[in-house]
Amino acid sequence: MDRIKRIWFNLSIQKTLIVYTVGFMLLATVLSSLSFNGLDEWKNAINKKYVTFEYSDFTDAAGRSVRLSLGTENSEVTISQKDEVLLKFIDLSSTLTIPVFFGGCIILAAFLFYRNKLKKPIELINQSAAKIAEHNLDFSLRYESKDEMGRLCASLETMRSSLENNYREMWRMMEERKRLNAVFAHDLRTPLTVLRGYSDFLSNYIPHHKVSEEKLLSTVFAISKHTERIENYVATMNDVQKLEDISISARETNARELVEQITSTAQMLGNQFAININVVNHIKDEFINVDSKIVLRVIDNLLSNALRFAKGYIEITLQVMGKELIIEVSDDGCGFSHEDLKQGTKAFYRTHSEESVHFGLGLYICKTLCEKHGGEFLLSNNEIGGAKGTAKFDLQKLINN
Repeated sequence: MDRIKRIWFNLSIQKTLIVYTVGFMLLATVLSSLSFNGLDEWKNAINKKYVTFEYSDFTDAAGRSVRLSLGTENSEVTISQKDEVLLKFIDLSSTLTIPVFFGGCIILAAFLFYRNKLKKPIELINQSAAKIAEHNLDFSLRYESKDEMGRLCASLETMRSSLENNYREMWRMMEERKRLNAVFAHDLRTPLTVLRGYSDFLSNYIPHHKVSEEKLLSTVFAISKHTERIENYVATMNDVQKLEDISISARETNARELVEQITSTAQMLGNQFAININVVNHIKDEFINVDSKIVLRVIDNLLSNALRFAKGYIEITLQVMGKELIIEVSDDGCGFSHEDLKQGTKAFYRTHSEESVHFGLGLYICKTLCEKHGGEFLLSNNEIGGAKGTAKFDLQKLINN
């Protein structure tokens, strides 16, 4: 019984409508036939009052006796007014039987079809649309039928889920930008305070000729350096703000050419900083589906970070595992501290030992770009010491954010 209910519940709207229509048409036919028979018997019963029957017996060729009845209207009996009205009512009822039963069954079929097949999903869709219009996405649309309305509800649930994820991402971006702006304002406070101090110093002492030329030049030089730092900081902040607007265009890329680009960059930086940078390629595929510009930018940032801490050796490992391109950049430096592993990918994070000119955005940029490419970015330490950054990129789908 449960199986029959489940099959009926999942039956398509078109087939359900056909079943309702055929079923109720058959019901209307049966009811009309029964009504015709009943009215005919009723009419005959009334007519019998005013008909005299004469019976005659005949013998057929086989010698069987057959009785025949012949009804003749009894002229001596006048039909009563009541029976006359009843006969007119029976004739009218016979005329209306077909349209009444068939029309009634059509209306009943439509009512039951709407109530059992359409009413609930339409109510769910209306309620969901109203909540979405009110920007309330904290709900779930569930209608288990596999018919057209079930698929429509599933599509609406998919849309709601996508909107919810988009709103969450927008909220995350807004919160991230608020945090970045707060950090930006905090970090600008120091150089601005210094510049104000130098400005007040010059305003107070230059008019009274109390500043030597040497002191004046050193002060101007200090002002220039702090101004340059603010300019660099503002430019860096603009780059961070643009990260969210970067479009990822993954396309079929020649793996060998990509590895050659990475090797060329590694050799140039190794010669410049007197560091041995080794590239280990385990990619066997001829073509991979990535955005090469994003991959190269992530490697540039990883190398920039590794070069600050490496003692003499950096290794870049490239491989394809499953559906991901994995790039690891490790060095032989002091490695990440416990706090670095937790905070290292956050914007403007700097270790206490790093120079002030470094803004702490390289690893944050790596994390953001990897995630926009459908992957992830991880920090860890090598077993024998030194730090390691692992960038993963999704190879399965063309991404266009």
